[in-house]
Amino acid sequence: MPTPHDALFCQVFSDPRHAAGEIRAVLPTGLAALVDWSTLVAAPTALKDVARGDRHADLLFSVEIGSNPTYLYLLLEHKSHDEREPVLRLLEYATRIMLRHAREHPEEGSLPPVLAVVVHHGPGTFRRADDLRSRYQLGSGLRAILEGYIPQFRVVVDDLTRTPPEVLASRTMSAMAKLVLVTMQRATSNRNLAAILRGLGSHFAAAHREGGDPALLAAVLSYLGKVRDTPLREVQEAIRVELGPDMEEMMISTYDQVLQEGHARGFAEALREQIRARFGLIREDLEARIQAADQTELRRLVIRVLSARNVDEVFAHD
Repeated sequence: MPTPHDALFCQVFSDPRHAAGEIRAVLPTGLAALVDWSTLVAAPTALKDVARGDRHADLLFSVEIGSNPTYLYLLLEHKSHDEREPVLRLLEYATRIMLRHAREHPEEGSLPPVLAVVVHHGPGTFRRADDLRSRYQLGSGLRAILEGYIPQFRVVVDDLTRTPPEVLASRTMSAMAKLVLVTMQRATSNRNLAAILRGLGSHFAAAHREGGDPALLAAVLSYLGKVRDTPLREVQEAIRVELGPDMEEMMISTYDQVLQEGHARGFAEALREQIRARFGLIREDLEARIQAADQTELRRLVIRVLSARNVDEVFAHD
């Protein structure tokens, strides 16, 4: 299951309109100037290995840099440290991207480069090296001899825990993207939901004026409610007090809708897991029934699967 951080990050930054501003803000200025941002499009990733413990939000885009096809790999890093070296993990993902490209485009004689960008938001600063070169244990003489024969790989790190709030707020990007980054930054350093929202009212308003999807705005509130484990009534009161009357009605009604949809997805996934554990693979017709069911029906099916003798009993009409 994705974490709340991963879910919100992917929901917003999978849209190239929002991702472009973040990537542009953190790439070296000279490099960012060479990018044709109008060519930025999403590409499939499927790089995570859940069985091995890979749990993070990762997004892949293709773009032209100086007329050269390039991949931009965007990853959200929540932890302040990792049992595996992040630079090695990212090199592994970059290699997978290039290998897949070679398989899918065997007629091409060259490989597109892969630029990796890590967005880190805590807790704690990003403590690991951002380049592979510094990880080698080599004396200066041997390093000079081997440098052309061993992998060189550097990661662009956007450490929100080290970025002053005023610098983050001044970035040129979509208001929705800025809202998400500022929210993650504030949620890392503040425990109280009302205190977090107190500094976000102008960002919510800007995203709304920009034409931001109300469901995405509500997803930000849902994220805060989850990571701060805040009851619905307290979230609604914080919205009422901190976001102001102009946005209160829209945000509370949309938040309630998003919350109900989230509960329904949770029941659906729980039902799938129970069916797989007791009866094996889920037939296509039953998967269609699950997807079409509302929250009340899903709750009933979750209870019925506990005593059903076979999978058809779970879905039998009363």
